[in-house]
Amino acid sequence: MTRKTVLALALSVAVALLAAATIIVRLGQRSGRHLPPQAATRGGMTVLQPPPDLTAFTLRDTRDHRFGLPQLRGRWSFVYFGYTHCKDVCPATLATLERLRRLVGGRAHGIQYVFASVDPRRDSLPVLTRYLARFNPGFLGVTGNNRELEIFARQMGVFYQSGSPHERTGYDVGHSDEIFLIDPRARLRAVFSSPAHVHTLAQGLKTLQDEG
Repeated sequence: MTRKTVLALALSVAVALLAAATIIVRLGQRSGRHLPPQAATRGGMTVLQPPPDLTAFTLRDTRDHRFGLPQLRGRWSFVYFGYTHCKDVCPATLATLERLRRLVGGRAHGIQYVFASVDPRRDSLPVLTRYLARFNPGFLGVTGNNRELEIFARQMGVFYQSGSPHERTGYDVGHSDEIFLIDPRARLRAVFSSPAHVHTLAQGLKTLQDEG
């Protein structure tokens, strides 16, 4: 492993920890209480204690249905934020999630995989549908306008920034590249740093399922 790779991995873990702390502090601020950040890192997985409840948001999914808290309740959800023009990290992460699906199952096993686009100018619902079909047609794409996306993303500690608003094509979108695990009560339970490995994701899911 090169020094550059080591530094990149260390930075990813630090970002995940910072996101966890930010989320829990915000939860405490909303409740009017001081809630100190608590996060336990286990081999690339940062577990949030206590797990913060997500608050209401509204997006649209690739079935052109409303997507919000009701669609997260009752199942485990792996959520990743990216965009379809991403050249490397996003396709690699979606390929990892497809390997995970083959290992632990999908919606029939109470697990869903959500790809939230942070590039609403280019990623229409049909574009998202075609893109996700390359990995698994059962993956759910969601998006909305910038304000709607921000409401969801900031609860997860996700940061993203688009290219120049004057550019219609050919721009990149900088974004966080962690994978988030939401439990059936719509609580953010864990953050997986990049690059996430299939067995880390599977073991993390099993551990948290066992904990309830």
